[in-house]
Amino acid sequence: MTPTLRLAQNLRYLRLRADFTQEQMAEIVGFEFKFYQKLEGGRKPQIKVETVERLAKPFGLEAWQLLAPLATLRRAKVKFPKTRTPSSRGPRAKWKGERRVQ
Repeated sequence: MTPTLRLAQNLRYLRLRADFTQEQMAEIVGFEFKFYQKLEGGRKPQIKVETVERLAKPFGLEAWQLLAPLATLRRAKVKFPKTRTPSSRGPRAKWKGERRVQ
């Protein structure tokens, strides 16, 4: 697995564990939504070290931990951001089967 895809996998894992939307995560780390979406989707071929450091900071992690295999990240001591920024889409809906539940 390439480092870009591993970063994308780890970002998604952390975001879902913290129960944030992509928009909320983008606001927390201070990136544009579309840029964060590309990072988490693995569609950003070159990423600066400073970017990885910025992504790791809200979770109390080091940059190398975001690039490590997911099993290593699961064992790491992760600090989840407590403050949630308001989303422009309202409350987050959860999916069950084929229907959407509010």
